[in-house]
Amino acid sequence: MLGTNCAVDMAEIERIFSKASFKVISWTVLEREMERNTQQNSPLKVAENLGAQVLFQINSLEKSTKNLGNLGKDEKWEFAYFEADKNGKIIREKAFNDNDRQYLKHKFFNRNELLPHVKIHFVTLDANAIQVMNGESIWFYRWTHSDLSYAYSQNQLIFCKPGMVCFHDTPSDNDSEKNSSKANSDKSSQENEVYSADEKPEDILKASYTKLLKEVTNNLVSSFSKR
Repeated sequence: MLGTNCAVDMAEIERIFSKASFKVISWTVLEREMERNTQQNSPLKVAENLGAQVLFQINSLEKSTKNLGNLGKDEKWEFAYFEADKNGKIIREKAFNDNDRQYLKHKFFNRNELLPHVKIHFVTLDANAIQVMNGESIWFYRWTHSDLSYAYSQNQLIFCKPGMVCFHDTPSDNDSEKNSSKANSDKSSQENEVYSADEKPEDILKASYTKLLKEVTNNLVSSFSKR
């Protein structure tokens, strides 16, 4: 493996190749031998001395995001309403009738305003396999992959006065009347909560890229095995 400076990503690629029963010489070993042997520091020559048959060259491994609104894909919208305390902590489900729900969606969840904030994660891997004995490139690979089932949630605090006059709100230690709510028997509410207060955006992003990288790497190995 001839690697980039992305040690963690390269280790994942090597792990999948090993799992698929390939005997892998790590890029760190290859790099070390190239530094030690200044007379013959060609990757192919060093790989040959190490007994390798094929040298995988990772040309690029890119992580990117694209705006969902620019992908031309269908999206599914789900709305859930909850009653919250003055600090914004969820207490219980909040039921609204059809007209009130339409009013809230139109005023606070405008599709054209929300879509630009929805970012879809992509991983692109570009690689080729080189036959060590003659330096010939015998196989090429490039794939841009994403999970278009990505779920994006947004939470908004809304304060409604009698008569359903509503506006954006922020957590406050005052105005305890904001917690009051009455539910009628002819009203409905979605069942499930849609967010976790413990999740951080950077953790979600890292988990998404890790998942995509594993899927791309598995595809790389399986595609090479079937060549």
